[in-house]
Amino acid sequence: MKKTLLIAVCAICFFSLCTGAYAEGERTWKFGVGAEVSFLKTLNYDVDDVVDTEQTFEATAMPGVNMTFFFNQYFSTELTLAYAKYEMELDVPGTKIEQGELEQVPLLLTFRAHMPSDGGFSPYIGAGLSYFFNDFDMSDFYSRNLAKGTSIDPDDGLGFHANLGVEIDVTDNVSFDIDGKYTWYEEEFVIKSPGNRDRQEDVELNSLSIGAGMKVYF
Repeated sequence: MKKTLLIAVCAICFFSLCTGAYAEGERTWKFGVGAEVSFLKTLNYDVDDVVDTEQTFEATAMPGVNMTFFFNQYFSTELTLAYAKYEMELDVPGTKIEQGELEQVPLLLTFRAHMPSDGGFSPYIGAGLSYFFNDFDMSDFYSRNLAKGTSIDPDDGLGFHANLGVEIDVTDNVSFDIDGKYTWYEEEFVIKSPGNRDRQEDVELNSLSIGAGMKVYF
């Protein structure tokens, strides 16, 4: 229910901005498509109730494609589809335990407020919703040491992100984009083992990404 309400609120904001742009008579629509590559680091954290144990994540490259709609020079929205795959480990005293690889396909909807300036330089701030499609591949260590037939399956889920960046016009129709995002997201992993009740483990996947890309506007 909560997810439905949040998506509905975003849809209302989207159409409100569209209506506002027409009401002001500013039919300065700009539509662009682009590609980007970001550096993604999911933030490590201390595991609750386990002494001196840290949940760690490998940094990785995250390619993506996006569509951008400018309502006017001050407001835009962007839809991004990206891909990331990275290792998860438990850092315990004296060793590291490889857990496996987490594969994510995030879909991000961002509303952005621009501060245009001379020379085609347009800094912006934004915020939005992130929906993550997830898959997990257990490590050999887990496969050997967990009961035969055990599976670890992550749910798909909803997160939130804040955004800061700048678009720089290269030509009238091409721009260069530098973009940073901080994402708040908690993932639920379902552990299924033959003869036992399913168990849920929550893992914090808050992350920071910094990237660059190019866009073509029509």
